[in-house]
Amino acid sequence: MKNQKKNDRAAAALMAVVLCIAGTLCACTGASKPTKQPAHATAPHATRPDDVTTEPTETIPVETVTDDIELDFGLTITDSGKYTGLYMEDGSNEVLSDVMMVIVQNNGDRDIQLAEFTAEADGETYRFQLTNLAVGARAVLLDLDRKPSGGAVTSAAMENTALFELPMALCADVIKVSGMDGMVNVQNISGEDITGDIFVYYKYAAQDIFYGGITFRVRVEGGLRAGEIRQIPAGHYTAEGCTIVQVTVYD
Repeated sequence: MKNQKKNDRAAAALMAVVLCIAGTLCACTGASKPTKQPAHATAPHATRPDDVTTEPTETIPVETVTDDIELDFGLTITDSGKYTGLYMEDGSNEVLSDVMMVIVQNNGDRDIQLAEFTAEADGETYRFQLTNLAVGARAVLLDLDRKPSGGAVTSAAMENTALFELPMALCADVIKVSGMDGMVNVQNISGEDITGDIFVYYKYAAQDIFYGGITFRVRVEGGLRAGEIRQIPAGHYTAEGCTIVQVTVYD
């Protein structure tokens, strides 16, 4: 577990990385944990909406001791502290310093469609939102109100959750997805016409950790003929810094 957490912090402090960076709602109870020293990391750059090429910046390694906070449905806060970099939670990608962050992992048995929770640190309340996190996956989340870090998280409470009935799928036998900076290519490889809309969901990522609770999507309206490929503008997408997490195809 200690090695895993060191890997999480290393991912949050990568050098010279370029990032691109419904269910029933359930009220849940909170959990608490001992106080720890806060993390302080500078995350890799995300892609600005109006500029898909951006220079990487130097990062500051994270040093902290963490005791996990267990939320409902297996969602776990594994770390918390300060974040410096592009703020991705609203898609603006503004450069901010020392924003409150948490690192979470889905230790449950179902993919998470939505999770909204609050966390307490040094008497301050912070709000976080997460979408489209598969079982076993991890993500860095930033405070929705852009509040500066108040130290280590000592307690947290789930507000709303929605779980996928089935695991998220890429529909790889039907749809082939590729991309370039600012563009996603979607091809129908099923051998048959698809008449309904197609949605491709992607998240900012570096190594094995996602950055931001936000999930972006592109829509292929009206489907695709057999073998057809279509290029869809995707302002936040970069080939090196994004991961496709879900594809849905409608009849």
